[in-house]
Amino acid sequence: MSSAAEMFFVGTAPTKARYAQLLDATDMQWFEFGQDRPMQLADAVAVVVDLPLATVPEARKVRAALSGLKPGVPMLFVVDKGQRAEVVHAGAIGASAIANRPLAKPDLTKFLDQARKRQSLQRSASAQSWPAQQSESAVSIRSAAASLDGLFKAVTAGDAPDHVKVYAACDEVATAISHDGLAPWLDTVRSHHQGTMQHCIIVAGVLTRFAQAAGMSEADVRMMTRVGLLHDVGKAVIPTALLDKPGKLTDEEFAVIKTHPYQGFKFLAKHGDVPQDTLAAVVGHHEYLDGSGYPYALTARAIDAQVRITTVCDIYGALVERRAYKAEMQPAAAIAILEGMVEAGKLEGALVRHLARAVLG
Repeated sequence: MSSAAEMFFVGTAPTKARYAQLLDATDMQWFEFGQDRPMQLADAVAVVVDLPLATVPEARKVRAALSGLKPGVPMLFVVDKGQRAEVVHAGAIGASAIANRPLAKPDLTKFLDQARKRQSLQRSASAQSWPAQQSESAVSIRSAAASLDGLFKAVTAGDAPDHVKVYAACDEVATAISHDGLAPWLDTVRSHHQGTMQHCIIVAGVLTRFAQAAGMSEADVRMMTRVGLLHDVGKAVIPTALLDKPGKLTDEEFAVIKTHPYQGFKFLAKHGDVPQDTLAAVVGHHEYLDGSGYPYALTARAIDAQVRITTVCDIYGALVERRAYKAEMQPAAAIAILEGMVEAGKLEGALVRHLARAVLG
């Protein structure tokens, strides 16, 4: 970051007094929270927010105040420990990291270091540029991207998919994550791919790590990797403008989005060579245990283990991916969102706890 003016701390007057020494130590610029009026944050490359978020009206005021931010700016939200509503509201606003109140210097330093790293990656990497000498992770990611590109083209053309290419990509992804670890692998994905392509590759990686940490056989690990690559293939028939829309979807637009699980299922079932449990994960990865998901509003008794695992990893993948309009969320913050969904009865707690161990160590 080139100047202190690029780093902002947003809070109230009492908050400023509490963090006076911390602000001096980091040389951040202070912004006083002002009701519904957007603040001038156009130059921000990292923002820390310590404001009340427990209620919907409070969250709306904070969202309005931050509306001047450029899309994708990393945001650290400071919340009361154990206050789940604040965590959920922070995630909905676009938090990339969450820390407990009062904010400790190590938490702030870690966030700012990650923001600097992100900015450096953005400056040095283009969406399609790869070094001449590629790491094992880079090779596996390119293979996964090539197989997905073929899948999406097959869906739109109505052709049979190249399952051999998909299987080969799964082998490379699983091997790379086993050798290099998930975190650096995800950094490479985020640096070179965007949108649905990025999301599918990330979910494949997260499912791979989940399976490896669970001690699954090599065959089952590859199967979970394959589920990740295939799970959103139905999005090939959804307009890109809807998939990449930064704002809230209308009811009509969301109705179109909600067709993608069945579209993917229909395509894969028609062309064979896909196990039934994989098809179930493709069509059911947006179902919740309480019956509030889609496309069929299934409840816990009708949702099998692989579907439940895929749902957990798909949500985590969406939280930690990078979009033009949002920064990636840090792993601990993403797990906190998932834990809130467990409390709400939507996800299985044991699976979220296992994912936490897999990605947090």
